[in-house]
Amino acid sequence: MIDNAWVASSTGRTKDQTSAQRLAILANKFNAALIKDDRWFQPGHPGLVYIDWQDAFFRQGAVQNYNLSASGGNDYVNYFISGDYKDQEGVAIGVGFKQYSARANVEVNASNKLKLGINVNPSYSVTTDPGVEGKDQLTHIVVGMVPVSEDTVGIDVNTGTDVIYRWGNSRVSPIRVAENAIGERRIFRTLSTMFAQYNLIKGLDFRTSFNLDNADMNSKNYVPAWVTSNRTTSGSASGYRRQTFVNENTLTFARNFAGKHDVSAIVGTSYNTTKYDSWVMRAASFNSVVITTLNAAAINAAGTNTR
Repeated sequence: MIDNAWVASSTGRTKDQTSAQRLAILANKFNAALIKDDRWFQPGHPGLVYIDWQDAFFRQGAVQNYNLSASGGNDYVNYFISGDYKDQEGVAIGVGFKQYSARANVEVNASNKLKLGINVNPSYSVTTDPGVEGKDQLTHIVVGMVPVSEDTVGIDVNTGTDVIYRWGNSRVSPIRVAENAIGERRIFRTLSTMFAQYNLIKGLDFRTSFNLDNADMNSKNYVPAWVTSNRTTSGSASGYRRQTFVNENTLTFARNFAGKHDVSAIVGTSYNTTKYDSWVMRAASFNSVVITTLNAAAINAAGTNTR
């Protein structure tokens, strides 16, 4: 195919002309569509290395999960407390999830008629993902990478000053992107409930509860210039605060009459409100290869907003 393209490109060109001769005819202007890589005709293909990109990108992800709990009580107070830690590696390099969580439940029998309780469940999680899933994301790029590279470059294809294989594509090494890009999402969330239950008369109970779900998220993304095709650093930061408040009130009636008839009924009302605030900032032209926060960059006003 290359020989045919060479012959058709101009008069006086023949298939038996060597790559060196063709390059001289082109005034040293290299054209991969017209010049062959002669190393493929040499034993062992010197200067070339073969890369299994999927083998380099995927791994066996380890999962760790630890739990510690305690419970106890007496006729007046019952409690349960626990703590959890989870560490899960993704099957692609750079992907992971860590979570720290706790739970505390306390119930108090204040009297024969009144019961009080409180439940608190805080958690803190960190998700890392340099951009693995989706169209034109790393997994998509990995399966389309040319499995050949210069032996002086290896998997550092098109990063920094390392060149691409001229007869292949120009994608940046997805391995180096996954190792050096930052994609981090941190969430601190607290679920809490307070309740009181009072026995008005035999078989009739009133219960009220106050529930709050508070979540704060902060996200950071950063891609250093040396692993981008245009050698331009980019970054962004975003976050939100979501608060949901619910108040529930119920009256429950349950009685047995004459040992034969069970009668039960429940009526209730609830109130719910949610507040959501978010922000995002995008930046480029970082003035440092060490500082990855936005204070070292030029903020993109068009890509910055709050809601």
